[in-house]
Amino acid sequence: MPSPKQAAVAGTVYAYSWNYFRYGGDFLHLAGIVVLLATIVKRQSVSGLSQKTQLLYCIIYCTRYLDLLDHRQAAYLVIFKITFIFTSLIAISAFQRFLDTWEKQKDTVTITLFIIPCFVLSMFMTTEYTLLETLWTFSEFLEAVAMVPQYVFSYRDVGNKEIGVNAFVVLIGSYRIMYCLNWMYKKYEVPQYSDIDSWLAGIVEIVLFVDFLNFKFRSKSSLRTYVLAVDLKVHEVKEEVERQLYGGEQVVFETSDTGELRRRKKAGSLDQELTSSAASV
Repeated sequence: MPSPKQAAVAGTVYAYSWNYFRYGGDFLHLAGIVVLLATIVKRQSVSGLSQKTQLLYCIIYCTRYLDLLDHRQAAYLVIFKITFIFTSLIAISAFQRFLDTWEKQKDTVTITLFIIPCFVLSMFMTTEYTLLETLWTFSEFLEAVAMVPQYVFSYRDVGNKEIGVNAFVVLIGSYRIMYCLNWMYKKYEVPQYSDIDSWLAGIVEIVLFVDFLNFKFRSKSSLRTYVLAVDLKVHEVKEEVERQLYGGEQVVFETSDTGELRRRKKAGSLDQELTSSAASV
């Protein structure tokens, strides 16, 4: 039960939450989703888009907006929350509808590596150990990395100049920047205001977005080489675990000239097999 002082601060923060930065962020977010769906419908294709990112956003919306079932809210919030949930489901279904256009070889990120750590982190960082609050915190952390699969896809899809795809990425990134300005505005107006979870997640998301913009428009990126190297290593580790469990040949992963993730036999392993065969003869 919050004290009268805490309740007063919370009420003041809520009042300042309704500002131009907040509205700007919400409508940039909505615009990004509209552009995404319009691009898919116009092209009858999901090429250039990451299914993994859309799945992460679906998880984010479904876990964050469970509060719709908990208490009454302003119509503005209800409309936006329901819209985000249903449009994310539509985006996921589009990948089934246009499955033959999904470039799976470029959509390579293993999203469980994000989901599990974010859930564990939310257990430590949540302000209240209730289901709604824990899932809300989880969704905040997960949103920080939700665009990473799309960024990795774009890093592999260098030749793609599709305006709709680029517009979607820029609008979603811009929405988070507006929300960051919203947090700064509230902190300025209400010094007692604190939302560490959102701030940490927002900073991570903005850093990744700015680096992506630098890559897209200036062909320079501080993170691209590192991110792709990690992605390749993750696939090699998964492959090695499966090989140990089920057998098979050793493989390594590499990025092909077209940007796709390619598997090939490990040269050392092949040489070893040839040597063993010769020795047995």
